[in-house]
Amino acid sequence: MDVTTQLDRLVRESILRWPSLFGTRWDVLRHLYLVIGNGYEWHAGVLRAVCDDGEFSEERCRSRFFRDLDGFVAKFGPDDHDILRRARRQFVLDHLDLLVNEPRIDSGARIGAEDVALISLDYSAAFNVPGDAEESFLDGAVEVLGELVPGLYYLEQCGQDRGVRAAAGRELERLRPVDHELMQRLISEVLADEPRELS
Repeated sequence: MDVTTQLDRLVRESILRWPSLFGTRWDVLRHLYLVIGNGYEWHAGVLRAVCDDGEFSEERCRSRFFRDLDGFVAKFGPDDHDILRRARRQFVLDHLDLLVNEPRIDSGARIGAEDVALISLDYSAAFNVPGDAEESFLDGAVEVLGELVPGLYYLEQCGQDRGVRAAAGRELERLRPVDHELMQRLISEVLADEPRELS
């Protein structure tokens, strides 16, 4: 188990507890930080479940990982997608550490108008990170906002992002301020080193 932070542990637990909802890190982060009414709230700098789900047991979750899928097949009979669903879940179990720690798998490049409808600038956790946020949860918010800003570019061009892209950019700046003077100085130094054309 290659889990290093509190957020990584929550991502791993979520993938194992609810395999029909979460297959990747991005699935969990999107749910935690963007979806309102997701059952998580900021408490003492971390996102915690509002309702206690009981103590997490990886062994118990692994033993139940296919149970709902098998129950569905038993109740309604097999269909053409069952083999693919089982293979996908087996892939998740076999590559769990990669899926927990890899931020770029199935990330925000696929953000659409339906995703924007789930985001509230007033209530989504990514837009309400407290000042005392634990480092990994702060990094998670930055990760999500960093995916959101470029992912909403085309929706913004079409006027369908409801100002979310601009708000995400402002929130990123608040969470990880950029030293604009340093950036400008570095750009100027790079430009000064460029060979100039002879006239």
